Amino acid sequence: MNRLTDEEKVHIEYPISDEPTRKETADTDHSFPTSSTSAHNTHGHTNTSEDETFGASDGWAKMSSYLREYDEMRVRDTKEDIDTLLTFAGLFSAVLTAFVLVSYTSFQPDNSTLSVQLLYQISMQLGAMSSNETQQLLLPDLPVYDPPASAFRINGIWFASLTCSLVTASLGMLVKQWLRQYMAGEMISPKERCRVRHFRNQGIVRWRVFEVAAFLPMLLQIALILFFIGMLDFLRLADETMCWILSGIVAVYLLFFVTTMVSPLFSAQSPFKTPLFRSLPAVSRRLMGKIARSLYRHLLHVPHHEAPIEEAELRKRNDWDVEMIVAADATFMDPQFFDNIQLCMRDFDGARRVTCIHQLIEHRVGATLPSLHTAEFAFWRLSWTERRAAVSTLIDAIHTPLVAAIEGRRR
Repeated sequence: MNRLTDEEKVHIEYPISDEPTRKETADTDHSFPTSSTSAHNTHGHTNTSEDETFGASDGWAKMSSYLREYDEMRVRDTKEDIDTLLTFAGLFSAVLTAFVLVSYTSFQPDNSTLSVQLLYQISMQLGAMSSNETQQLLLPDLPVYDPPASAFRINGIWFASLTCSLVTASLGMLVKQWLRQYMAGEMISPKERCRVRHFRNQGIVRWRVFEVAAFLPMLLQIALILFFIGMLDFLRLADETMCWILSGIVAVYLLFFVTTMVSPLFSAQSPFKTPLFRSLPAVSRRLMGKIARSLYRHLLHVPHHEAPIEEAELRKRNDWDVEMIVAADATFMDPQFFDNIQLCMRDFDGARRVTCIHQLIEHRVGATLPSLHTAEFAFWRLSWTERRAAVSTLIDAIHTPLVAAIEGRRR
C-alpha cells in the first residue's frame, strides 16, 4: 500500500479553550494514540487493521484485569464479613443452646414435689397396714402437671432466636458459594472474560446478592435481641432485682444500636453506615415513585422477555459490548480509565464507537443527550483527559472508513 499524498491527508482540529493543544501534548503523553499514529508504520505503509487489533487486545486485557481486581476486592470484603458472622453465629448458638436446655425443663413437673407426693402416699399405706384397717384406702390422684405460660413464652422466644442464628449461618455459606461461582473463570480471551463478567454482574445486581449478604448481620442482630428479651423474661421469674439491672444494660445497647442505624438520615458525615442501610435516605425519598412505577409495569404493561442467554453463547456475541464498556466505566469513574476504553473500542466499527462515546458522555456529565450534536454544551464539563480520549476515539472511528474510501478511489 502506497503512502497517501498530501492532498489526501485529513487534518482534524478541535478547539479547547485554556487547554494544551493536541500537538503540544503529542510528545509528552502517549496514552491515546491518534489516527495518524495508528495508520502508518515506520516504513510509511498503512497497517491500521493490525495496529487496531493489537491495541484492542491490550485494552481488553487491561480492562479485564481492572474489573477482576475490583471484583476480588468487593468479594473479599464480603467474604470476610461472612466469616466473622459465621464465627459469631456458632458461638452464639452454643451459648443459646445451653439456656434452652435449662429452660426446657420447665415443661416437666418438679421432681421434688412429685417425690413428696409419692412419700405421702406410701406413708398413708404403711399407716393403714399398721392399724390393721381392712377398709380400702382411697389415695388421692397425682395432679396433672400443666406448664406455666411463661415456659411457652420464654422457650418460644429462645427457639426463634436460635432459628435466626442458624438461618444466618446457612445463608452465609450459600452467599459464599454464590460469590465463588461469580468469580470462577475459565482460560478464555480477555474480551470473553469481560463479556462473561458483565453477564454475571447483571445477575448479581438484579438478584440482590450483595444485599442478601448485607442483610445477614441484621438477621443476627434480631436473634440477639430475641435472646435478650427471653433472658429478661426468664430473670423476671427468678430474681426481679437482677432483671432490672440487666434491663438497663440491654436498654443502653438497644438505644445505641437504634441511634447508629438512623444517624445517617440526619448527618451525611455519620460514620455509622452499614451496607444494608447505606442508601436509606435516598430510598426513603424515592419510595413512592418506585411503587408507582412498579404498579404500572406489572398491572398495565406486560413486557416481552427474550430467550435466556447462556454464558457459552454470550462469549462469542458482541451485542452487549457497548453496554459492558459503559458499565465498566461506571464502576471506576476514573478519567484515566478512558485509556483502556479507547483501546477496547478499536474492535468496534465507526457507528458503534460513536454510540459508545455518546453513552459514555451521557453518563459522565449526568445528562440525557439526544445526539452528539447536542453534546457540545456538556462536552466541556468533562476533564481534559476525558475530552481528549473522546475526540481521539471519534477520530479513530472515521479514520478507517476514510482510508478505505481513499484507497478505493485510487484504484
